[in-house]
Amino acid sequence: MAGLKRKWSLADLVDFEARLLQWEGVDSASERQRYRAEVAKLGGWPRQEGARRRLGLRTWLEAGRPDGQEGPGSRAMGAVRLTGGLLGTAGFLAGIGMMRGLLQPHDLFGATRAYNVWVFLAAVLGAQWLLLLGGLLGYVVVRRETGALTLLQRGAVWLVQRISGLADRAVWKGLLEGGAGYRSVLSWRLARLTQGVAVAFNLGLLAGFFGCLFFLSVRFYWESTLEGSGWGLLSFIEAMALPWSWSGLGPPPVESDIDYSVLEKFFYEKAGVEKMWPFLMVSVVVYGLLPRLGVWVLCLHRERRALATLAFQAPRHRDLWRRLTKVERTVASPGQADGVVLIDVGGTNVRTEAVREFLLRELRVNPSSRHAAAVLDEDREKEALETIRAADLGVVLLVEGWALSPKQMRALYGRVRAVGGEDLAINFLVLGELRDGQPTAPHAEEWREWVAFVDSLQDPAVEAVAYETPARVEEEA
Repeated sequence: MAGLKRKWSLADLVDFEARLLQWEGVDSASERQRYRAEVAKLGGWPRQEGARRRLGLRTWLEAGRPDGQEGPGSRAMGAVRLTGGLLGTAGFLAGIGMMRGLLQPHDLFGATRAYNVWVFLAAVLGAQWLLLLGGLLGYVVVRRETGALTLLQRGAVWLVQRISGLADRAVWKGLLEGGAGYRSVLSWRLARLTQGVAVAFNLGLLAGFFGCLFFLSVRFYWESTLEGSGWGLLSFIEAMALPWSWSGLGPPPVESDIDYSVLEKFFYEKAGVEKMWPFLMVSVVVYGLLPRLGVWVLCLHRERRALATLAFQAPRHRDLWRRLTKVERTVASPGQADGVVLIDVGGTNVRTEAVREFLLRELRVNPSSRHAAAVLDEDREKEALETIRAADLGVVLLVEGWALSPKQMRALYGRVRAVGGEDLAINFLVLGELRDGQPTAPHAEEWREWVAFVDSLQDPAVEAVAYETPARVEEEA
């Protein structure tokens, strides 16, 4: 663990969900102590709550991984690679089959075959671009917000489940429904897989085209009901060749090379054939293969970015993090604890001294100032928000368990976040009834409602903390 690998991978996420599924409902003190011991070995600890959560959960995962055993993540990634290989092979063969199927017989005995240039460009390149642009439009309009998978991606997931043997596990449900920025890792990996299939398809097109040229007598022609112009074929192929015209590779035929016809006039001369096939070959590379490679690289980049910014904001993730950090934070801080702003929401009438010990021992912070918010006094609330800018250790919102109004509390959260910035630590300290001027723990139902509200914010720097009477030091081990 001293050389902990801090970056997440999709295999790690599968292992994480599998281990979390086994650990849910377990309250093992020995496991939490092992987690604390591993955290102590890390040395440095990130300042941002999101980075702390990613590193802490990764530490918890590594601490529970059996040495030398293959986990479900390795099996799943092996299934992904096998699925990609199978689909890629199918795509490669489909490309060869399409190129062979586009050849039309010219003579009675089929000794000479020909490609219709219009059909070639429409079937080989035009259909691909329609699918590519349709997929981009579907992503922008639908999938970017909902995270929905395409039909091919859903088929790939089904095949991976069957190959990996994890078809009946709740792991896949966690991957597909796992909170903000979580499912996108899987969707980008599947997008990369489908683009890899498209790359294989274009390689099949090139291989099939070369094979037909090598083994068969091939000519090229075009058909049009408009005599003479060929529907602008010459201008079209000249425009297509612009990206590589400077290289001299695969130049398009010029007007003197092309004898436009109404029907079935072929390039019988070898010189004419040699001028057409290099242009078509380069066109498949530039407009078919290279765009797919570019999209594949983009998917790889977005997948890595999604892994680097994992929020772990699903309720089960936040619950695990609460349980892990609760044990860590019950230990008194060896350094200075100061700088937190205490904001009394709605006027709880709870004295600062009544919660100071709890804050010192549970959150390791000491209130440096106290202010009021949501008390129908704009000046006092403005003053409270202004002090947030100088809050070194964040903000603690003092709230009562029965007083949750999601709409108003979300508005207050938005104002605090706008003033303090996205990295400001915000804790909702939920109090129960006052007894003799002292707060108590909130009721279980009230606490569940606050947890659900805080989880709905999906903010890694926001947490709900239930008040409880601080234990004595000798009771904490």
